[in-house]
Amino acid sequence: MMYYKGTGVKEDYTLALQWYTKAAEKGHIDAMSTLAQIYRSGGYGVTKNIDKAIEWYETAGDSGDTYAMLQLCFIFDEGIEVPKNPKKLEEWKEKLKNASGNK
Repeated sequence: MMYYKGTGVKEDYTLALQWYTKAAEKGHIDAMSTLAQIYRSGGYGVTKNIDKAIEWYETAGDSGDTYAMLQLCFIFDEGIEVPKNPKKLEEWKEKLKNASGNK
């Protein structure tokens, strides 16, 4: 995050992406969601890639990240970045409901 935001070091998106990726691959949930956001929006030295964004959101969601689950619901409901996918939408809504404790 320090390289990404330039906190105490020179801002370096290439290094930030490398460290976020290493952390995400080691199971760091916040890094997974951050990578998903970076790939979803593009910029910061990364080409926009909705497929990679979805992969990282799904990995984070499967690890219990409710923010990632919510983003997947938006993505599959809106059909803006990818075609609408009612099956995936229901799957992630159910996971979100269960993770939030709402029955």
